[in-house]
Amino acid sequence: MVDLKPMKKTKLLEKLRYLPLIFMGIFFVYFAFNFRELSVNDILNYTPSNYFLAGVIMVSFFAIKSISVVIPLTLLYISSSIIFSWYWAIIVNLIGLFVSMTIPYYIGKFSGKDVVDKLMSKYPKINKVNDIKVKNQWAFVFIVKILGFIPNDVSSIVLGSLNTDYKAFIISSVLAKTPMMLAKTLIGANINQPGSKGFKVAILISILVFIFTVVIYWKNKDINK
Repeated sequence: MVDLKPMKKTKLLEKLRYLPLIFMGIFFVYFAFNFRELSVNDILNYTPSNYFLAGVIMVSFFAIKSISVVIPLTLLYISSSIIFSWYWAIIVNLIGLFVSMTIPYYIGKFSGKDVVDKLMSKYPKINKVNDIKVKNQWAFVFIVKILGFIPNDVSSIVLGSLNTDYKAFIISSVLAKTPMMLAKTLIGANINQPGSKGFKVAILISILVFIFTVVIYWKNKDINK
């Protein structure tokens, strides 16, 4: 007689793999309908006066952002720049970036691989995307992140589901997102001093990132297609 218990366990595990994506979907719907008007002041109201606890709360907001999708990173960058001095704000935002990309990456790795495998078997052209990734994972991740055509959290899920090497993923992702994070953090820190040196540096970084992104786009037409 065939033992059906292992088969039942396998089916149960397959279903459990989709729980993180379902959980993320619930978070997305909830935040989409309840936090459309979320502002910097709202975030400041949630943060305590103690700097360490404020840092923990801000990083928690980054974690929530990663599974809700709808909260903009800019909102969190600027909030940090108001709560902390600019250099501590950069550190908090860097940690937040790390967290906000790691969580969806592992959700994709855990829940999305089966879906991607089925799509690849059904639509062979999707393999071209995987081929480009395999040739140079570092460049592939960097380009996907810096061009920003796909929302940050969604692209992290996709890259995780494609079994991208985590080291290549996180380093390239942080490198791609850091320049704009620096610019927005400095803008927030100098929002009341538009003529200050920090504000001018932030604007210059923003312009350079834009030019660099355009150059990257035109030099990597295969990946863009």
